[in-house]
Formats: sequence, C-alpha cells, structure tokens
Amino acid sequence: MPSDSEGDGDDEFFDCDTTASETQEAQDMPDARESAEPEGRKQAHPSLKLLKTGEPLYIPVTQDLVPKTEDELESEQPLLEAGGAAAPKVHMYSCSVTSSDMKSFKAANPAGTLEDFVRWYSPGDWIEDADPAALDAWGQRRGRLSARMRLPDNMWADLWSRATAVPACRQAPLFDATASAEAVLAWLEGLSARALSLALLPALAHACALRILAEVHGDPLLGRLPGLQPAAELVARHAVAASREPQPALQTYQRLVTQLEDAERRVCTARSLRCKLCPAEAASDEMVAFLTALLELREVTVPGGARGLIGANIRAMFAEAQKMAQMLSDASSSGAGRGDDGRPELGKSFAFPAADTKEVVMRVRAPRPGAAARTCPQRMYALHRRDEFRLAGCFTRDSTFF
Repeated sequence: MPSDSEGDGDDEFFDCDTTASETQEAQDMPDARESAEPEGRKQAHPSLKLLKTGEPLYIPVTQDLVPKTEDELESEQPLLEAGGAAAPKVHMYSCSVTSSDMKSFKAANPAGTLEDFVRWYSPGDWIEDADPAALDAWGQRRGRLSARMRLPDNMWADLWSRATAVPACRQAPLFDATASAEAVLAWLEGLSARALSLALLPALAHACALRILAEVHGDPLLGRLPGLQPAAELVARHAVAASREPQPALQTYQRLVTQLEDAERRVCTARSLRCKLCPAEAASDEMVAFLTALLELREVTVPGGARGLIGANIRAMFAEAQKMAQMLSDASSSGAGRGDDGRPELGKSFAFPAADTKEVVMRVRAPRPGAAARTCPQRMYALHRRDEFRLAGCFTRDSTFF
C-alpha cells in the first residue's frame, strides 16, 4: 500500500462525502495492468477448473482468521442463534472475511466467476447434475448454485460484485493486533483484585495439574504405583472441566484444591519412600509391590528381611541417623555446633532418636493342649526398657475333645 506523502511534504485531503468503506475500496483497487496478472497463488486445485476458460483453478493465499478465545466464541453463539443486538457485528465480521477471500480469489484467478468461488469456498452450495454424462467442455460435471445462492438479495452475489482483485498481502489486515492489545490492557486495568484472581484460577489449575502429571510420569517407578496415576488424572480432568466454565466458581476450585492436596501428599510420600528405601533400585515388581503396601497398609513385611536389598537400605538409613545423632551429641557436649547465643544451630539438630524400647511380637500356630489337638493361633508380646520388662501372652486350645 502506498505510504504517506514523501518528498514534497504535501498533506492529503479526503472528500467529506467519502465513507470509510469506499476509502478502503479505493486503497485496495489495483490498476488495470495489475488486475490482469494473477497474484497470490498458493497452488493449483487438484481437480477443479474454471467454468469459462477451462484453466486450472488456483487456490489463493488468504488472510488468517482473527484469533478468538473460547469465551468469545461461546458469547457469540447465542447472539447469532437468537438475533441479539450484537448479532449484526458478528455478521459484519463474517462478511469481511468472505469479502477478503473473494478479493484473494479474484487476484489468483482473473477469469474466475462466483460459481468458481463457490465450488472452492463452499462446495455444499454447488449442486452437480445427477446425470453423470452431463459434462461441460472441460470434462467437468455440470452443476448450478444452491437455492440460497440464487436468492434475489443474496449476500455472496453482492459481495462478489463489489470485491476487487487484490492479493492478501496488499489487503487491509482483518486482525488489528494493536487495537486488540489495547482492549485487553483496558480490560485488565478495570479488573478488581477478586476478578483478577478468578481470571488467573484456570491457568493456575492447569499448571498444578501439569506438575502433578510430570511428577508421576517422570519416574518409571512412581508411574507404576496404582494409587498415584488415577489421582493425577482425576486432578487433570477436573482442572480442564473447571477452566471451561464461563464464570469460575469458587466452590469448584475449592474441591480441586482438596484433590490437589491429596495427589500432592501421595506423590511426596511416594518420592520420599523411593529416595530413602531404594535410591539405586530399578522399577522392579518387588519394589512396586512394597511401595504400594507402604502407601496403603499400616504394617508391611520387608521382602528378604534384614538381608534383603530393602532391608539393607533401611539398616543403612538408621545407621546413618544414629551416626549423625552421635556427632551432634559430641558437638553439643563440647560446645560446638552452637550459635553466638549458645543455642544449637537450626537445621543440624534433627535426627532419629536413640532407641530406648525393644518390642517383640511372636505369632505361631501350634496344637494345644496335646499333639492330637487342632492347630490354634498363639501370640506372645514382650517389651524391654532400661527399667521395665513386660510380657503378655494370648494362647488358645482345642476344647472339643480335651
């Protein structure tokens, strides 16, 4: 498009009777030499030819559609269906898009007609002849425009008659990024703190759901635990459903926060157990079963006992805790590890406490009171402390024949 006055510095004046649409059409109007040359061709259509000349129909390069958010599309749909006050504005935008595509089509196909444009742009409005033998001079099936395209006041025919052959690169842009950005900034400036917080909730919910999914699927062992993946997927589904609501509801996000807390607790607990008990262990079936039992049961049997891999890791963990506790005890007795005020330094006083109680539970099934009696469960509990010893037993006997 021509730039503002250059060189001579003369001002441009416009007639007061010229409307904005006529001014735009005058800017888009190319000269006679330019309109005769095809411009803005993308590629030739694989099957269609122009009805008048038989030349290949070229698909034009068109402008991109104006980006719209989901809430804008949802707000426009009821207006179009009910014919509200804002429906003419939406209809005007649709006409501007169609007119722009017509200009691009005319520039790419100087010999094209409205029928050619409809065949490419809206194939459903081109009714082909039912007789397969009814072909035109170029070997194409004959046809006609649909009934709505042949109405007296058809919008497409009116737009086609007023459209000029202008390629998309020289047309006025359909989307004004500057005006849209200014509108968004103005909307943000008028938001209250509560409205801004509600507007940010969908993005925050999506970020939390993605982080939970990344934590679960990032570790091959955690991804196989039965309770973690369903909890993460539940959070993701509810986050997507909450973000699609036209107006964010606090109750919905409060339930989502509760589910996030539960999923985060499960993931953090599983990661902690993973790092403490099997830092170098692959995702074996035994480890998956053990971690699953730790997350779901109150008492768990260690596979292999103290001589197994998990048992060795537990022994090493307690030995390291005892070693750290002894070091802190020695440092506190010598005055080291304290701050200027004589108090122990923070971050160095945590360790597993020294064991002061030993508990033993023995369970067995044995025949009582004699060898011929039925096998019955027996239990004995023993507690040993520095100054206390306790022993308790629970025994059963076969009383049927004895």
